[in-house]
Amino acid sequence: MQPAPRPPWLSCKLAGAVLAMLGALHAAPAGAGPKVREQGGERRVEGKTYSAVVAADGCLTGLEAGGTQLLAAGVGVSRGGYVFQDGIQALTELSAPRRDTVLAQGALASVRYDFEDDGLVLTVKNRTARPLRYFLVLAAEVRGVRLGVEPAHLDALGKAPRQTTDARGVWFGGGARLTVKDPCGGWGPWMERHQVLDLEVPGGGERTLALEVAAASDAERSALEALLAPPPELDLAVLHPRPWQVLQRDARGGADVRVNVRVLLETAVVEVRLTGGPESPNATPPASPWTALSSLPRSRSLAGTSFAGSLRVAQGAGYVLEVRARTGTILRASLRVEPLGVGEVFVIAGQSNSTNSGEERQKPASGRVSTFDGQSWRAADDPQPGCHDKSQGGSPWPAFGDLLVERLGVPVGIACTGHAGTSVVAWEPGGELQRWLMARVHELGPQGFRALLWHQGESDVGMRAAEYHARLLTLIRATRLEAGWDVPWGLARVSYHSPNRSRFESTRGAQQQLIDEGAAFEGPDTDTLTGEHRDLGGQGIHFSAKGLTAHGRLWGVSVLHWLEQVVGPPTAAR
Repeated sequence: MQPAPRPPWLSCKLAGAVLAMLGALHAAPAGAGPKVREQGGERRVEGKTYSAVVAADGCLTGLEAGGTQLLAAGVGVSRGGYVFQDGIQALTELSAPRRDTVLAQGALASVRYDFEDDGLVLTVKNRTARPLRYFLVLAAEVRGVRLGVEPAHLDALGKAPRQTTDARGVWFGGGARLTVKDPCGGWGPWMERHQVLDLEVPGGGERTLALEVAAASDAERSALEALLAPPPELDLAVLHPRPWQVLQRDARGGADVRVNVRVLLETAVVEVRLTGGPESPNATPPASPWTALSSLPRSRSLAGTSFAGSLRVAQGAGYVLEVRARTGTILRASLRVEPLGVGEVFVIAGQSNSTNSGEERQKPASGRVSTFDGQSWRAADDPQPGCHDKSQGGSPWPAFGDLLVERLGVPVGIACTGHAGTSVVAWEPGGELQRWLMARVHELGPQGFRALLWHQGESDVGMRAAEYHARLLTLIRATRLEAGWDVPWGLARVSYHSPNRSRFESTRGAQQQLIDEGAAFEGPDTDTLTGEHRDLGGQGIHFSAKGLTAHGRLWGVSVLHWLEQVVGPPTAAR
């Protein structure tokens, strides 16, 4: 018997139901991912292993697992995860293409957040012709990392924050683990404690960043705790000066060097002396006599006893500070801080050609150029530390330092603070960049450096000369007011973009006006460096290796000319 044929309307209805069911299964199969829900303008997500929040401005302000918040959304300018180009870009047009997706759009960029059970995938599109970045600022609790794409044992765990060109790996904080599966940069500490993950997106391009988020295992928590356990306290520690430090020389040709020492031992006397130095370059010079430091009142917040004093040190390089703690004639502890120098120190600020954006990394030939990142000193090999943009290429400052060492016969210290691509607007008083700059000024202290060298202007060639003049003058005055002393500024004439756009008179005119008015001394005219001095075969805005050397020496000549006017001609090199 043949089955009775189904009515046509039933066949259509059944087929429609099947198709609808298949479509529903394809769109959202059971357990296929978390669901985005709107709450007070925010988008909140609960995955199997984590929770997340996308704020009304499109920034990723929350990412939590294992009871630990992984993002720092309220520190400084940070929004947790956000697009940055000349400032944070708000992406306020929010939509949900799927139940597990948030699409945040703005005029300059868009970010698509695709949430999965165990993490998310960020897709960042750049709608401009210039590079932009997506930053993820990790919480201060993120203190450990196991870098690399291959599985590794926990004994490979290292401390964070840290600098890395490839941040793929597993980042640990408290009870959480964050696995970065796609290449991106990493740098820190930012704001002293935070790791930043840095995804650069080229003009008109698109980048993705896949993240897994979960609670850390008991073994991982234990490994992190062991890594972060405080080391045994040193019996003797020198807090100032630091190895490789250069102290600014004064009008008498030397410096009163502050010495601060902390001692845990119960001891009666802490003494210091200097050895080495420039007096006898071909023989061992006599050591200075031992000088006792004064003990300071005990602080409840610090272990041990602090001692302080001052030593008068002549200009020159190669000093060694020896420190000893003794009880009677019994030596309890000793150490050495080296090398130390007294010479010329400069703070650097501005945009990319003041940072590490050159084609090839440079290295001082003299061995007497140091660099300061705000916490420690080291030899001034590129990339220069302390730049706000964490750039990793070459800079003009090794060549600059070498020229001054050659002509003045004293060591040179530099402290770079710049950020690539920034307008003078981004440096306005009270903003993130100006605070970054002033932190370095305060760390070096009153009269602690010779001058601030400003190299910026390429981003402002479309700005009216009067506005550029007013904004930079405001910055100069604010810097001096906050520093509490009349910080000298050196100002470059700079506007170069390409061989066909090598000079913009509005910007140059404003820079020259500030020099003519005495707001700053005359720095180099780097628009004259063209052709083989520029990167990308002479077509770029940054400098080639040859250009970096020429750039640094131009700054050196300008500074030497100004120094001759304010302190007199250089003495013979020691």
